[in-house]
Amino acid sequence: PFKPFLASAIKKASVVAEKHQNSKWTDNAYYILGKSRLYLGQWPDGLEALRYVYANGTDEADKNRALILLMRAYVYKKDFSNALGVAEYISQQPLSKSLQRDFYLTKAYLHQQNGEYLTSVAILEETFPLLSRSKEKARAYFAAGQMYDRLGEYGMAIERYKKVAKTHPDYDLGFYSSMSALQNQVVLNPSTDLSAVGFNKMLKDRKNLDLQDRIYYTMGLLEEHKKNIPKAIEYLQKSVSVSSTKAGSPKAYTYLQLARIHYDRLEKFDLAKAYYDSALAVLPKDAPEFLIVSDRKRALDTFATQYEIVAREDSLQKLARLSSVDLDSRIDQIIDQLEKKRLEQEKADKAKAEAAAKANNGANPGNAPQFGNERRWELYDPSLINIGKIEFKRNWGNRDLEDNWRRSSKQAS
Repeated sequence: PFKPFLASAIKKASVVAEKHQNSKWTDNAYYILGKSRLYLGQWPDGLEALRYVYANGTDEADKNRALILLMRAYVYKKDFSNALGVAEYISQQPLSKSLQRDFYLTKAYLHQQNGEYLTSVAILEETFPLLSRSKEKARAYFAAGQMYDRLGEYGMAIERYKKVAKTHPDYDLGFYSSMSALQNQVVLNPSTDLSAVGFNKMLKDRKNLDLQDRIYYTMGLLEEHKKNIPKAIEYLQKSVSVSSTKAGSPKAYTYLQLARIHYDRLEKFDLAKAYYDSALAVLPKDAPEFLIVSDRKRALDTFATQYEIVAREDSLQKLARLSSVDLDSRIDQIIDQLEKKRLEQEKADKAKAEAAAKANNGANPGNAPQFGNERRWELYDPSLINIGKIEFKRNWGNRDLEDNWRRSSKQAS
């Protein structure tokens, strides 16, 4: 959307560069040309314009400004050796406060992109006094907090995350900094109760309604860190239930986390396979994890099938070694357990259906005819309709509305 404005900037700056070579604004014109062409992705032309300012410019401030932008362009292109060379030269030049701020931010960016987090965060600490209270300072504080996290300095990270709220950040940045601070508090003190530390307050805030999936996801990771696996699974499943498939949603990574827990920690390979299937369904194909997850899922398909066969055969072998009396007793016990589980499931389904019917239609909907104390016709009773749907789904699974749905094997679409 900014392309027309950049093209206009290039057109107007070119007039100065071509027709007014002796103007005192030539340095500024070439600087604007270089910056605009870099934004448009025209790297050779942009770099050439910035080098021209350095080689032919008459104003030292304009030359240093062009070198700082040139350094940033080198970092973006991963040309760290040239970027360090430019940084070494600029560090020996007298700089105004604004240029010193831009230089420090760019040099911190250089070391951060090069994986040198300790050097980067040290430069940022020197930059904070040069920054006014603005969104730029909020982003710098947040970046410092993230790098302290990488370095394992969670206390320092908490301090930087809390500074973000004092610099008028936008809502998303404020939300993530607050959540990161809470996360680090739990990491430093694993006995901390997640419901008391502040996550529940964030969940109740109506402004966080579309961010609840991220909150539950973080709570799940923290419970796993505390080795509370059942609670971790519960929070991750809640994240899935309230999540959407829009950009930025952690749904795919929540599925991957659930798959990893069931695979590595619980060794429930059938559930792990199901979660990998779900992750692949929503994971973007250009995501770096996509190929790895695809390979793991294919391997797990074969392994889970063989593992299920071995587990079933082991179970049958154990039953075969029992005496007839013990075998009958064991079979009765299994039947009783299955029946108990079925009744509990039916009771839960019925209660859920009745609650849903009551919420949707009220105790006595106006459009449902009543016939004294007689039992209502099923199609007039929402609770019976819901119970019937649940019974059908349990017996037949999720079926599309189509012909010949009872056939066990159909030609794949």
